[in-house]
Amino acid sequence: MTHTELIAELEQFSAANKSPANKIVPTSFDPTDPTLRGFPIPLDWRWTSCEQSLSSFHAVGVMMRLPLFWQLEVPLFHACKNSGAFIFVSDRGNMPLAAEAIRTAQIDCVVTDAEDAQTFSDFLVEKSALKPRSWIIVHRATVPDTALLNGLGAVGAQEVHIFPGVPALVQCEVLRSLDTPLFHVHPDLKWDAKSNTVTSCIEIPVPLQNYPLPFTIKEIRTCECGQAVVASATL
Repeated sequence: MTHTELIAELEQFSAANKSPANKIVPTSFDPTDPTLRGFPIPLDWRWTSCEQSLSSFHAVGVMMRLPLFWQLEVPLFHACKNSGAFIFVSDRGNMPLAAEAIRTAQIDCVVTDAEDAQTFSDFLVEKSALKPRSWIIVHRATVPDTALLNGLGAVGAQEVHIFPGVPALVQCEVLRSLDTPLFHVHPDLKWDAKSNTVTSCIEIPVPLQNYPLPFTIKEIRTCECGQAVVASATL
């Protein structure tokens, strides 16, 4: 299944199904992408990898700085609720207010993408000498700059999403504690190492079938948690 074939299947699904029985996330991180379509995910889908990270960090207050276009605020809300944290949705353009929230409102974890993490971290260091206690960084699959977290000066977790809300690579507690960008393939996906493709292994309206990852990974060892550890093939 190429991306073009996926888009064609989504168009057929959209034409045949008018019931709002699913949530919709975008099939691109770029709102100007001419091939952009809505990718349906079940209403009861939960961002469990994020919830596990928040629980591991014992997060009190979570600042969301992900683009609203990505449609992850509701999954993040549920992850915060289940982990016992509160959520604060921050305007990415209002960094002074975001810094003040970290200073005064018990915000100790920031959830954002790689580009904003670097920009916001630089602002905090330069303007206020602040830093959150932890980060959760969502990488675009097209540019998974997974070496970023090492320079932020805090503990954190990283994920790589195929589309916003469709995680491909996640980290367990063991991998979150390391400085090296290592991952597990998300349990919702089955990875074929020979073709570097993934196939959905849970029931979703339009499952991915041998969908090519836009980056190459390799299995390097078995984690202490028992899962296969994968890394960028360039490492």
